[in-house]
This record gives sequence, C-alpha cells and structure tokens, in this order.
Amino acid sequence: MIVCHHHDRVIAEPMLLRSYADDLERVRAREVTLTAGRDILEDPYLEARFDHYSITLPDPSAPPRDLTGG
Repeated sequence: MIVCHHHDRVIAEPMLLRSYADDLERVRAREVTLTAGRDILEDPYLEARFDHYSITLPDPSAPPRDLTGG
C-alpha cells in the first residue's frame, strides 16, 4: 500500500507513483540506508530517506505491538 499525503489530501501523480515503485525496489534490494526512528506512539520503525519523501518500514527486531489494549 502506498499512502502519500500532500496539501491535506491523498493524491498521487503517475510520475510520483513510478518514483515510489523504483525506490521501493531499491529498498527491497538493500541498496539504500535504513535509519532507525520512532513513531508518535514510540514504536520503532526503519526509514529510507529520499530527496522528496521517505519510505517507512516496520522494524523487524521490534516486539509485536498489542493492539487489543490488554
């Protein structure tokens, strides 16, 4: 799933989607550096930074989050 946020609405020009797809392939091929970060809930994630956007991924070393509230 690709979610892009721009000017208070979700939009995606075909050229931008092509760029996302190309960079996702670079991430998948491990051709880019992933930087560790934390989201607003303090959950860890990995981020691949590009010129105009970043791609975030779940941190595989993070424990699973309990979404049941228990």
